[in-house]
Amino acid sequence: MKNMKYTILTILSLVILIILYGSWRYTISVSDSTFQTDTIRIKQSFNQGIKAMEDVSTAFYAFSYLDKDMNQFKFGNFATELMKKNNFLKSVNFYEYVEKSKRTEFENKLQKLKLGKSILEGGDEENSKIGPSAEHEFYLPVIFVNLKAIESSYFGWDIYSDKTKKETLNYIIQTKNIQASKTFLLESGNVAIELFIPVLELNNLNKLSGIIGVTVDLTQLLGEEQWSKGVEITLTTILSGEKTEKDIFRKIDPEVQNKIILSKLYTENYVEKFGQKFGLKFNRFLTIDRINFGIILITLVGCIILFLLSIYLIITYQKLEVSNYKLEDANQFLEERVKERTKELALAHSEIKEILDNLEDGVITVSPDLIIGKTYSPAALKILGIDNLYLKDLKHILFSHLDKHNEEVSRHLFTLGVLKFADDFQWGLSSSDLLKVINININKVQKTLSLKYSPIFLKDQIQKIVLVISDITEVLALRASLAAKNEETSLKETILKENLFSKQENLVTFYKENDLRAESLLNYNEKLNENEASIMLRDLHTIKGSARSVGLKFLAKKVHVIEDALEPIRISLTNKEKISFDINNKELINLNILYKEYRENYKNLFEKNNSYNPSKVAIDIIDSLLIQKNNSIEDIISWISQFKSDSFFSLKNLFISFNDTLNELSLNLNKKIILKLPNWDIYMDNKISISLSEAFTHSLRNALDHGIETIEERKQKGKNEEGLLYMKFEEISNSYLLQIIDDGRGVNLKKVYDIAFEKKLISNSFDSYKEEDIIDLLFAPGFSTKEEISELSGRGIGLDAVRNSCHKFEINCKIVTKNGEGSTFQLFIPKKYIKFMINESNTLKVIKYI
Repeated sequence: MKNMKYTILTILSLVILIILYGSWRYTISVSDSTFQTDTIRIKQSFNQGIKAMEDVSTAFYAFSYLDKDMNQFKFGNFATELMKKNNFLKSVNFYEYVEKSKRTEFENKLQKLKLGKSILEGGDEENSKIGPSAEHEFYLPVIFVNLKAIESSYFGWDIYSDKTKKETLNYIIQTKNIQASKTFLLESGNVAIELFIPVLELNNLNKLSGIIGVTVDLTQLLGEEQWSKGVEITLTTILSGEKTEKDIFRKIDPEVQNKIILSKLYTENYVEKFGQKFGLKFNRFLTIDRINFGIILITLVGCIILFLLSIYLIITYQKLEVSNYKLEDANQFLEERVKERTKELALAHSEIKEILDNLEDGVITVSPDLIIGKTYSPAALKILGIDNLYLKDLKHILFSHLDKHNEEVSRHLFTLGVLKFADDFQWGLSSSDLLKVINININKVQKTLSLKYSPIFLKDQIQKIVLVISDITEVLALRASLAAKNEETSLKETILKENLFSKQENLVTFYKENDLRAESLLNYNEKLNENEASIMLRDLHTIKGSARSVGLKFLAKKVHVIEDALEPIRISLTNKEKISFDINNKELINLNILYKEYRENYKNLFEKNNSYNPSKVAIDIIDSLLIQKNNSIEDIISWISQFKSDSFFSLKNLFISFNDTLNELSLNLNKKIILKLPNWDIYMDNKISISLSEAFTHSLRNALDHGIETIEERKQKGKNEEGLLYMKFEEISNSYLLQIIDDGRGVNLKKVYDIAFEKKLISNSFDSYKEEDIIDLLFAPGFSTKEEISELSGRGIGLDAVRNSCHKFEINCKIVTKNGEGSTFQLFIPKKYIKFMINESNTLKVIKYI
């Protein structure tokens, strides 16, 4: 009997389901059939409206091309006739395309037609007034309108000044295609669009003559009285400048408001016209009051079934009572288990509180709305300097001081704002945008806090967030202190290594030449005139070049960084754009400090230990002279007497000092060089040592960077792989000629001319200049043939600085070149600076000039 009852119940349930499903499918099929019939009629109405709009645009096209003497009377009559035939047309305007150069001509035309005085703009925004237009590249002013609009129109008003239509108009100007504007409301409340029809010049179809604007009432166009009752319709299109489809017209079904929707029917139709894709989307909602009468039968059958089920339930009531007793016993057991679990939870809560009380980090719990709960550690109160955190807003306590315009802060605050809607997946995506470290002022004490977020989920949604706050202010301070000490130690180690591994005789010359330059860096104010800026750049460039040449690479790099920062000043000087400049003299002061550290380290290494004796060169020469048979005692005594009264330096040693630097640079440039050393030597007055050192620095460096070819280039030209650099020295009429020669590619005169012409250093044609005049441009301030700036060259300061330095001692500089064979840097040195000469046979000659 028991099994039979369950079988009958199962069968009755299946019957009910089958009947309900059949009735439901029948109702849906009837509604769907009606819906398809209605949508076909609406599509026909829509296509007729589109065809009408197409006919209107075709008519205007034809009219604009057939009647080239169009005026207000003709245009107004034609437009008015079309509006009578098509009641969905509300207004028609012609906007003439006027270029800036023809504005005056157009305004004269307006005055002649007594339509206005000038082109107008404005009126497209609230409280803005229409007034004369500012000067633009072109305008689209109203010139003709339909007859009804004559009295209310502002002739000459530039529709291009309407920001809401500018994007659409730009599309028409570029493509010369018909385009519809975005939708807007008419005074009647109907939805409308403005259809823009481009008019092209008859003789030049690529040039715009004007635009005809037709205002179309979409509500009337689609014929609202034909729409079927109970159908919701949406008109969509992709507007100009948009990438996605947008709704431009919608008619809702008011009868379904506040009703239960049982099902939804949908269909759509697309038509492409005027370069746009228009779409109609139809929806019909099936509600209870739209169900077929067959539902009554279904309800009746359902009631009978429910009655029979009620009888069955009465019979089983007694069985349920027995079950109820069993449930009460089970409920009592569960209550006892709940009490036991409550005690366990209380104990766990006590343990958690004890843990929180002993933590050094602050721990707080917050709701998804960022309101702090009851659970937080005492350390959190101490870190945040607050007595009570319960029900406080976390954003106010930790994040109110943050700059909301900062991109990271903006993402952080946005993520906090959406936490209450986040699930596990969304948390994983967005939690990386939360700030992990913040700086905050607590009770006038600046602190740095580390933040760690741990969400607690319930039913796949955030219920709480555990926030761990650590005060890392002291840790960061210790790290910064340690990093500063490491940096200081590293700097001292670098300075020591560079001073130690550089040639001592080179360092003597370097520090002697640059002490005054480095000291002069302290004299510059934040405001410089043209002369001061020029001197400062030359000094920096010379310090960098000479530091690099003797092996002080770190110092050279620091100067290069400062030159990068001052590059705009160099460009302004070259182009003569300004006469005064603003600088950050703190960088110059820091460079002076670094230079002094190099200088002090050098003194500690060498000068205090007296390990270097400037007279060593002279002693070596005396030794060599004593063993020469052809030197008389009188010559040697005379030489010693001259040595005691004069100070001098060796030209050969100066030349040799560049050997290591040039070899290193050649490897970086993929070049090979041979520095051919002379078998003679010249000893010159120390007064010109700095100038000659600068000349050697820049001439050798330019020869390597610009003159000597790469290994591959030299092979292609049939030259040896190694480029050659050497010196020549000869006596001429009133001076000595010192030449530094390379066998490279020579100077590209056309390239020099082009760069000088671009920099406005010259203005005549290439053929009007002599070769020496073009070469002399290499000495012009700011001139450089290097396209990219590097530590080696490219700033246009070197040769200008060399010439200025040499001119102080009446030393003339000149460059001689031969394309493909090499260049010669010539220095004409007055004889008064030459002290001693040793020729190829190692014979000393003492020179005296009065």
